[in-house]
Amino acid sequence: MVSAVHSWPDGNTSTTILKVKMGVVLTENSPIPADYSILSSALTLAISDVRHLFRIDVQLLPSLYEGGCEESGLSGLRQTVVALQNFVDFIVGPACTDDFVVAGKLTTVFKTPLISGGASLVDNTNAWPYVTRTGYNINTQWSFFTLICRRYDWNDMVVMYETDSSSYATSGSMLISLVALIGRVRSDTNSTKVATVRMGVVLTTGASLHSDYIAMEPAIALAIKHAREEFHLDIVSYLSLYSIEGASQCQESGLVALSHVVVALQSSVDFLLGPSCTDDFVLASKLATVFKVPLLTGGATLVERTEPWTYVGRTAYNVGTQVSFLLLILQKFRWRNVAVLYEMESVVHKTTGQSKFTSWCDGGTQFTVSSHLPGLTNFTTPTLAEGTQ
Repeated sequence: MVSAVHSWPDGNTSTTILKVKMGVVLTENSPIPADYSILSSALTLAISDVRHLFRIDVQLLPSLYEGGCEESGLSGLRQTVVALQNFVDFIVGPACTDDFVVAGKLTTVFKTPLISGGASLVDNTNAWPYVTRTGYNINTQWSFFTLICRRYDWNDMVVMYETDSSSYATSGSMLISLVALIGRVRSDTNSTKVATVRMGVVLTTGASLHSDYIAMEPAIALAIKHAREEFHLDIVSYLSLYSIEGASQCQESGLVALSHVVVALQSSVDFLLGPSCTDDFVLASKLATVFKVPLLTGGATLVERTEPWTYVGRTAYNVGTQVSFLLLILQKFRWRNVAVLYEMESVVHKTTGQSKFTSWCDGGTQFTVSSHLPGLTNFTTPTLAEGTQ
């Protein structure tokens, strides 16, 4: 609080003015409705009203970042740090969901109030006591819609949404998951008690992977339907999807998926489905084991064993077992000359070719492994020591 003499618009003169710093963490030059170029006029009017009605002098300190919503949240995190370094008293924004999540965590640590009208894909903000969201959340919106469907006995509908936008794609997928429950409820005409469990889905979206959410969505819907009909188990999906920036294959850091596992755990899910990328799976498994939340995946084939993580179940094979089986075939038929072919562009194929095959072909075993094949320029083979036989 700063003492000063100030003449207000209504003619009143006050000797006490409360001065505060407002950090604004929003996108600029982006097409989203909450871009700073769109909201700046509203912020200016709000500052004027606060000054006139409450005798508070608000200093606006923009901390903007270009582009649309990034699903990593790194841009929002970086600009939130910049705002905090300016010792702001509170922050407005960010509006993008993933940016909002990381900013909410950071401002809670530094006990700095944050207010946002966006982040509609976040189910609730109870985990961050210094955060206020003035807008709706999509999950509540769609839950209300399903109540209307139940009330009027609607069970045949088409969900239309844009896949070019990650927000619309996720919102549409959430609606599909909730709408899928309506048919099961309607078909359950007896009085059998149904147990409800919350499933957190942590998968990639928009990636060219067999385990991408778009590819897995029909199978997940069928599994939920089967669980309802056969086991009287009502599974409610909470989506925590992430995209792989600049690539269609699995990233090797695993940090993006980890943040989405945290989001799922904050929704108090009973179990997790995914992730399927190996590095994502390893970090998620460690976290799920710490919080004692079961995790199920059909991927992560490069992980040799899952025994260290007692709450993890993997339904797929692991590459080590597959390669060991190939070794048995080679020994059975006494094949001595082996050519190793694998794709360099795929992390899984590259690791399999270099690490797994090398582990049992290298070191003077009974195999001779060729170092190249003429005419095959799209493949590569490791140079291994020639065998003794």
